[in-house]
Amino acid sequence: MVQYTEVYEALYRRAPRDLRDLGSGWVQVNGAKMSLMEFEHLTGQLKGELQQEKNRRRGLVGKLLKFFGGQTTA
Repeated sequence: MVQYTEVYEALYRRAPRDLRDLGSGWVQVNGAKMSLMEFEHLTGQLKGELQQEKNRRRGLVGKLLKFFGGQTTA
């Protein structure tokens, strides 16, 4: 649950709502009850989304650096 929370906060810049361990292999996330297997899958999906966002930001920063690095001052 800690890993999910960290990834969620990094991606959405806020804490997940209603994250609770219900016991017996079940969790509640944002009002939805799911098995631990589903929760692990959801965590993996969020990790993928976070990596895509990081890659997008790196690409944007790279483009800006390239643009401003190619500028000459008179």
